[in-house]
Amino acid sequence: ATEQELKKKKDESVGVTLDAKAMLDDVAFERDNARTGAARRAAQKQLGGRMNRKILSILGMGLLIFTFYGCSSNPEQGLLDRYFNALSLDDVNTLSTMALEPVDFK
Repeated sequence: ATEQELKKKKDESVGVTLDAKAMLDDVAFERDNARTGAARRAAQKQLGGRMNRKILSILGMGLLIFTFYGCSSNPEQGLLDRYFNALSLDDVNTLSTMALEPVDFK
């Protein structure tokens, strides 16, 4: 009976040891998986951040160019406005600085 008890205790201790080892392996696997999963999520987040930054910078530059060209006045329109204003006021000095001959509509 003592031999069987010793064998039973040995089997139980081996079983416990195997169970503990399996549990430790599971814990290590979960820890490594969590670590690599966190690293993967961080890499995806960083990649998404770079993509968002690129897209926003391209859109911002496009908006800046559109605004610049939209807000600039046409030089011909300003020149014509000054010319007709000087012509209606009969301002010879302004007309001479524009190097244009005053037009006489009379």
